[in-house]
Amino acid sequence: METKTFNLLGNFSYSRLEKYLSCPYAYKLSYVDGNFVSANSLAIHVGTLLHKVNEYICLSIINNKKIDYDKILDFIDNAGVTDVSLDMFSEKKDSGIKGVNILKREFFEEWFSTNTKSSKSMKQKIDEFKERIHDLENEFKNSDWEPYKVEDPFEFKFNGVTFKGFIDRIDKHKVTGALRVIDYKTKDAKFNEKELTTPLQFVVYAMAIMNKYGQTPESFIYDLPLIGEKQEGGTKGFIARGEKKMSSILESIEKEDYKPTPSPLCYWCNFCCNNSNAVAPYNKMCKYYSLWTPTNKTFEVNCKYGSLFILKP
Repeated sequence: METKTFNLLGNFSYSRLEKYLSCPYAYKLSYVDGNFVSANSLAIHVGTLLHKVNEYICLSIINNKKIDYDKILDFIDNAGVTDVSLDMFSEKKDSGIKGVNILKREFFEEWFSTNTKSSKSMKQKIDEFKERIHDLENEFKNSDWEPYKVEDPFEFKFNGVTFKGFIDRIDKHKVTGALRVIDYKTKDAKFNEKELTTPLQFVVYAMAIMNKYGQTPESFIYDLPLIGEKQEGGTKGFIARGEKKMSSILESIEKEDYKPTPSPLCYWCNFCCNNSNAVAPYNKMCKYYSLWTPTNKTFEVNCKYGSLFILKP
């Protein structure tokens, strides 16, 4: 079967593919029109914070250094306020990372809100994460696996398209040398079965590791630090299925199919004026957004694609 080669410029990533899957029109606004917006949400800031903590713990283990848990707890609370840093082993600096004492002020209502899938506030989840702070080190003490790479960069070609990115963590089996992929997700609840069947992110990572290390990972694991859970992603044959899915997405992009797909996710989109964290002028670039909000769970949209009727300008 002949492999199609796509004529697409720029570097691609899993997140770029995911943006198209979420909404082709939002993809166009970002990657075609060049409207790149720095996302500002509590979930993103917390994710960055906890990624840094786990990175430091794993790099300490890799470098045979004692883990300074007092410094970690200080960093979680005071990152961005004091000069506490977890940059001892990392080339990626932690400038711009915000700790609890900043986030609880900037996102006061969200910080204490229990209107979540887990019915726990972000404050409760961070407090519980602190209580489990030794779990990652203890996990390796009682395992045949050890951390191998952290924030591992990659680059490879797929059907003529360049993919670049970083993998949160790669572990190596102490006996067999097999590899496994760990990706941190600061989700409020576990993935459902459908989401775990063919996770496109792990498809990209599988190709990246095969290209860089010459082997397919033995397993792919989502680590959900806020709820203390782990889930394995990918069912039998998911990499082959994922490659077909990637080809289909790239083909649609090449055909410039940018039809909007409004959904409740619009509420968190940087191009939607319903998103209170979105900033001008980006928050008014899309008129096709869903009118869904957490307090008004409607199926209505502001403007149907191809229609001239608009509820809000």
